[in-house]
Amino acid sequence: MRMISINTAAAAAAIESTDKVENVHDFHGNEQLLQNNNAGRGPCYVKLISSDCHEFIVPLDMALAASGTIKMMLAGVIHSSESDTFTIRFREIPSGILQKVVHYFQYRTFYSNSSTEIPHFPIPRHLAFQTLMAATFLDC
Repeated sequence: MRMISINTAAAAAAIESTDKVENVHDFHGNEQLLQNNNAGRGPCYVKLISSDCHEFIVPLDMALAASGTIKMMLAGVIHSSESDTFTIRFREIPSGILQKVVHYFQYRTFYSNSSTEIPHFPIPRHLAFQTLMAATFLDC
């Protein structure tokens, strides 16, 4: 298991106490397929695990583009890893909130180069505060 630190002291302390990054060698039985599609290019996916142990597998480029924190957490290990998937555990982010964050990653990727009017990203009122806290921590 590998700990990743961020340059700022406050963020580093938060990550050290709540989140861990590790290489994952088993991708639900699809490891060989991922290795064949990604020969020599580094990891393709990041597995985000919520505080209640739900897993969200996200394309690495999507996560890096949408979250400054994830980008900083993985900056030193992306090109040195032999694995196709990284795992990041968020001990303070429940699955309902992490699911909303992953939906935002998809929304941001879809509309990033859009020439049309970008629709409002819906966040239910009862999830607004926790989503804001997660988005602030993840810098997205």
